[in-house]
Amino acid sequence: MIKGVIFDWNGTLSDDIPRVFSVAMKTSERLGGRVLSLAEYRRLVRNPYMPFYRDLGCTASKKETNRWYQYYLNRSKIPVRLFPDAVKLLKFLKSHGIIVGIVSSHPGYALRAEAKTYGISRYLDFMKGDAHAKRYHIAMFLRLYKLKPKEVVFIGDMANDIEEGRKCGVITAAYLRGVDSKSKLVPQKPDIILPTLLSLKKHVSKQEKNMR
Repeated sequence: MIKGVIFDWNGTLSDDIPRVFSVAMKTSERLGGRVLSLAEYRRLVRNPYMPFYRDLGCTASKKETNRWYQYYLNRSKIPVRLFPDAVKLLKFLKSHGIIVGIVSSHPGYALRAEAKTYGISRYLDFMKGDAHAKRYHIAMFLRLYKLKPKEVVFIGDMANDIEEGRKCGVITAAYLRGVDSKSKLVPQKPDIILPTLLSLKKHVSKQEKNMR
């Protein structure tokens, strides 16, 4: 039975790919690396992110890379929004008594501010930014709420999200409207494929029917 759902943020709840792409490319350029097209970025980007910057020719330290990423993030004027069905899904989950969290590599201060701006903080029980090794924070969620791995779904839009969720033994869900294409996500063999966020509703509703 699903008792908890954890979301990635960028490209999963937050429809912010243009902004993240712009900030990453400005960071790369500042650090002497290559600048990619959006199509190239979506094909090549990955987590952990430092090998990605190394491939672009950046030799700066992780600390320096983070500093410039946050510098450009704070100054970005590119508008962002939630995916259209994000709030509907969050409301649905909370109405069914499901514990909801976010685990993301997005800077923690920005994650908290954006969740507040979007008006979704009230739906969130757990929020961890700066989570570059997401498995540790997923495990923290499990311990905090005393949940078994197979009672929790972790939803992400990148191959690494599926890998991190699997390391914790949770149910993994690949969201297909984010950064990584279906052709990159399906080979990771996630437990659930989500063409839209609201696609998760049927998995929750199905388990309720089975309990009757």
